[in-house]
Amino acid sequence: LSSELLQLRNTLLNEFFTLGEGRGDPVRVAESWMKLDLPLLLEWIGGWVADILRLECRHPVVRLTNPDRSGDLGRQAEWLDPVALHRFWCRVVEAREQLQTNLNPQLMLESLLAHWSDMRR
Repeated sequence: LSSELLQLRNTLLNEFFTLGEGRGDPVRVAESWMKLDLPLLLEWIGGWVADILRLECRHPVVRLTNPDRSGDLGRQAEWLDPVALHRFWCRVVEAREQLQTNLNPQLMLESLLAHWSDMRR
């Protein structure tokens, strides 16, 4: 990633973590994120969630999509239910598949982020 994209990804990941902690407004975040490249954004969200799932397994050799944020992602794994997290990952994959046909992508993104903000154990 370019340094600009890396900085953007880190900012968005921090906002994602904030929502996951029950702080922040998923609707406002979705509104802000709608200005971005949605396929790339959903790819990033899927990668973050997949990394959390990988870290949850505590396998000694884990290949992460976001190795530079492994500590932060690992802390998320501590408070997330792996079954609920896997279901959320499936929703992200489904959202990516439906992006071309979704009549209201902002509503889809709001729904994803609202679901994420309610996932604390």
